[in-house]
Amino acid sequence: MPVVGVFGPYFDGRGVRFADALAAYRVMEAQLGSPDQVIGLIDSAPPDQALKAESDLIAATRAALGLAPFDPSTGGGVSDLAAKLLGTELIARSHGDETVSI
Repeated sequence: MPVVGVFGPYFDGRGVRFADALAAYRVMEAQLGSPDQVIGLIDSAPPDQALKAESDLIAATRAALGLAPFDPSTGGGVSDLAAKLLGTELIARSHGDETVSI
């Protein structure tokens, strides 16, 4: 049974972690303005806007969850795709939605 208000477990590039879901979401809001709007842009904006929104989501997720950057020489860290998926999941859970789609 998940603990209310806790996001995780997730891999941060160094180990398995948990996060305070509301605190992490607040970081994403501070960086993105409206996380929901960013998700909408990724899904339906013209390619140049969608790529910028995706990049913004990845950066905000890395900041919110303390994700280590991916290191291609060692395979360590967190890839952009994994960061995008974690960010999308965090945004969905902030609304009480356990189902995530990208």
